[in-house]
Amino acid sequence: MDEGEIKREVLQVAEVDDAVYFLSIKYVEGDVASDTGHVYVTRGQREEGEVPVQLLATNDSLRTLWASPAGFLWVGSADGSVGTTATVRWAAPTSGVDYVGMGPSRRWSVTDLPRVGATGLPPNVTV
Repeated sequence: MDEGEIKREVLQVAEVDDAVYFLSIKYVEGDVASDTGHVYVTRGQREEGEVPVQLLATNDSLRTLWASPAGFLWVGSADGSVGTTATVRWAAPTSGVDYVGMGPSRRWSVTDLPRVGATGLPPNVTV
């Protein structure tokens, strides 16, 4: 493989009703810290040739995905941001992250979590 090849990985999957959501990251080989996260959806029972639909594009380093019992999606980044399709009232992020909803997705809301007082670092919401 050539250095600098674009790599893709599926990190997490969540199932809601008849839909399967998955978090995929894209990064340059050898530099996974510069990844960007994307959320896709597909039906549980796909037809041959049917491809997943992208629901979220972002410049954030997403690392975790989960679904609430009500079916809202939540994502967390390695840099202390949290995004959701739930109806929330959050302060706009100051970190410069962009969340662009696509396809049949609900609107995405994102915020930066407060930094950890003892270290000044972003909280780790990925563990």
